[in-house]
Amino acid sequence: MFSPRWSTFGLVCVFLLAVVIGFVGGTGINRTPVVMKIQETSAAPESKSVSTAENFSSAVGTEPVVAENADSRCRELLARLPTPERDDELIAVLEKLARRNPLRAIELARAETNSRLRARLLDAVFRGWGKMAAGAAADWILAQPENSIDHDTAIASVFKGAVENPAAAVLLAQQLGQKNPGQAREYGDALIYAFAQNGNFSQAADFAASNSDPQLRTEWLSAAYGSWANYQPQNAAASAMLLGDSAARSDALNAVIAGWGQVDPKGLADFAENNLPAGDQKTHALSQALVFWAAESPVDVANWINQFGPGPEFDSGEAAIATQPDVMRQPLSAINWAETISNPNFRSRTVAAIVETWMLSDPSGALNFVQSSNDLTTEERAAFLKNQQVHF
Repeated sequence: MFSPRWSTFGLVCVFLLAVVIGFVGGTGINRTPVVMKIQETSAAPESKSVSTAENFSSAVGTEPVVAENADSRCRELLARLPTPERDDELIAVLEKLARRNPLRAIELARAETNSRLRARLLDAVFRGWGKMAAGAAADWILAQPENSIDHDTAIASVFKGAVENPAAAVLLAQQLGQKNPGQAREYGDALIYAFAQNGNFSQAADFAASNSDPQLRTEWLSAAYGSWANYQPQNAAASAMLLGDSAARSDALNAVIAGWGQVDPKGLADFAENNLPAGDQKTHALSQALVFWAAESPVDVANWINQFGPGPEFDSGEAAIATQPDVMRQPLSAINWAETISNPNFRSRTVAAIVETWMLSDPSGALNFVQSSNDLTTEERAAFLKNQQVHF
């Protein structure tokens, strides 16, 4: 069936009727919600403004229906009995609300009486605000009295959201540091942590390496590359090796070595042997790698070391093999490994540790070794013989 056509006269009548109704109703049917703007609600002074640090709009409430729905859902959730599922949903909804109406989201989060949950809710709120208007969020936080909000914690939450726009987040950290030099370290720490949490390890490393203050640069390189090495040690090492400044390169590699040895000791050992020049850093890297690796598989470490000639860079690995419980159950084998240690003092201490354990299971065998060994100092030999006499 077809719909009946309207005549021209009928259409004109309907139009005139609509005009009359609109005139009589006046503005009473206009229900456009009031839009709150951060510029009007923020008490941030001119001197602390950092909102130019990113291209985000500082106005919120541009989608009032979304904000109203999130507000309503938050109130519904707050009225429920707490459960882990409810708390997780509440956090997600509050973060969403904060993107449109951050001040309302803060109000709802602060109303939570459980202090631990309240902290999580505020973290979500500032994280959400940071995604949309990080500079405005920082302005508002810094304008609040110290005793009303933890500035450092709140700014750190803002950075968690701000890193979705890495360049803007870096600029924000720099501007905050310029406005508040005494807090520059904390702002940098917060940004690096936020980058790492978001998996933006290379951005964290670039930010750390670009700092002109040697002390801050060392600290931030350690934090950035240490976090990176926990997850992607090969990539972190490759990035560190490309740093043009020798001091920065050394700091970054030291941080990588510290993290890498615990997650992939064989990988670190291979990297150190193949890529680092002879010297303290290579020795340190091999020491870290071989000690951790020996705790997992002394046989594999022994086979790996046997590929190379003797050298001081392997001393820690050889000592770690020699003093492993399974190896020390065969004292002569342990002693053989200890005797390959290049450093005489280190060698002597390692032999002494083996003999101490040996004394517990085979006193006469250990005593015979003590009397004939050239790897013990005179003092160590005298101490062992004295202890043996006391024992008998």
